[in-house]
Amino acid sequence: MTKDKFWFLNEHFDDFTFASLIDEKCHFKPNKAAPHIPKFKFPSKYKTSYECLKDYCFLGLKKKLGNFSKEYENRLKYELKIIKKKKLSDWFLIISDLVNHSEKKGHLIGPGRGSSSGSLICFSLGITKVDPIKHTLLFERFYNYKYEIMPDIYLDFPAGFYNKAIDYLKKKYGSKNVTKTISFGRINAEIAILKTGYTLGLSYDKLNKINRMFNRDANLRWEMENNKKLKKVIAKKPSLKTLFSIASQIQNGIHSTGRHAAKILIHNTPNLIPISIKNRFKEPICLYDKKTLNKLGFFTIDILGFGTLDIINKTVKLIRTKEKNFDIYKIPLDDNKTFKLLSLGNTNGVFQFESAGMRELIKKLKPSKFSDISVLLALYRPGPIQSGMPDEFIERKHGKKKIVYDHPLLRPILEETYGVLVYQEQVMKIAKAMGDFSPGDADYLRKALGKKTPEVMDKFKRQFLEGAKKKKVPVKIATIIFDQIVQFGAYSFNKSHVVAYGLISYQTAYLKANYPKEFTQATKFVKKINNKGM
Repeated sequence: MTKDKFWFLNEHFDDFTFASLIDEKCHFKPNKAAPHIPKFKFPSKYKTSYECLKDYCFLGLKKKLGNFSKEYENRLKYELKIIKKKKLSDWFLIISDLVNHSEKKGHLIGPGRGSSSGSLICFSLGITKVDPIKHTLLFERFYNYKYEIMPDIYLDFPAGFYNKAIDYLKKKYGSKNVTKTISFGRINAEIAILKTGYTLGLSYDKLNKINRMFNRDANLRWEMENNKKLKKVIAKKPSLKTLFSIASQIQNGIHSTGRHAAKILIHNTPNLIPISIKNRFKEPICLYDKKTLNKLGFFTIDILGFGTLDIINKTVKLIRTKEKNFDIYKIPLDDNKTFKLLSLGNTNGVFQFESAGMRELIKKLKPSKFSDISVLLALYRPGPIQSGMPDEFIERKHGKKKIVYDHPLLRPILEETYGVLVYQEQVMKIAKAMGDFSPGDADYLRKALGKKTPEVMDKFKRQFLEGAKKKKVPVKIATIIFDQIVQFGAYSFNKSHVVAYGLISYQTAYLKANYPKEFTQATKFVKKINNKGM
């Protein structure tokens, strides 16, 4: 590791600076034999934590669905097989226990965040509230047998219960075994261009124009070699080649350190973890970030205080004074009042739908089913908007533009989004259906689209074309489809996340449309409490 590798470090983090000197290219060997997870205290009738997990999952699924189909049974067995192989039973039981404890205390837990909504295990245990089979979500987007890293699980709690949730974990597993973690601010493409450009004396306007040519998280090296518009600009001004050459070297480097807002480390080996005691947060902080912890076999969970849940929770309590058995997770997802409210843009107070831009988009799209809400959240982002994807989707939905599929294999995958590639899960399904990818390789392709490293993309293209040949797909068509995946797949979004968060958006819209008095009263109450705490 060269001494000047971290020249851009902030120097005011006390002993946090120690963590910044950990070379991210250190070759730690993953702890496959025994992940550092506390043992969960399961009932004595079970011999192992896996037996307990398996039983809890099947019992939980039956409670939710009644008599479930063979599809559910096979999916659950498939997921459990992988979790057993990876020795992660205790981990899922620990998280499930935290969720159950919180709900028994009367606190509403969010339906899911990130990719965990794609797991039937998480749904069965009550960790998530979204049925992954009903919403065609993939377990491989969450975790698969090829992974050496640990599965990410994010939990949304009412903001008022956040600290109590962490206290519960500390009491159960020991205060030394439950700590918050450090976070590293890394230099993305946009920051790399700005920092380098300032040093070279280039104006902000010029640098800003350059940054608009690609996504802020793009791979600068890939953009230099493959972005046609950018290549033309560089050809006219050779000095920009120097800009990109330097910027690509500092991209992904560390420029700041701090305390992660949500990540909590839960483990059983406190002597193996470097802890910061002297820091501005005045609490113990683990000095390994998630990436390093994963390599060493440690697990983290993201616990987030979420104000919208406080509003929903309070609204539900007010409704239950009249309707004793009201359950926010049993409301109909095809409520006409709710969709009328959304289509009119009457979304003040509706989670994620309050901005002027989103209101304009939702009035154009006029959602008529729950899946439209997920699409809205996936498309209302800078990349898709700049590429024209929202307009394309709207025109196809309302029959103004013909829906065309380049190959019959694409129809069952893209039909739900009118032929528009919206979700990362669709990328993975195309890779499996047409490119003959394994579930693990399909997810690696999904990850590679964000970085677009030339060698990696060339390798995946060859693999895709070879797989397509086996499926008797003409090379010309397979090439066109892969190029479309590269072009639009980079803008695609995690369906597991937007389905879960779309449910929160729908819940707030439903409450506003059907229980306006209680919803307004709850919103005012929570805002008043928050203002007092400020």
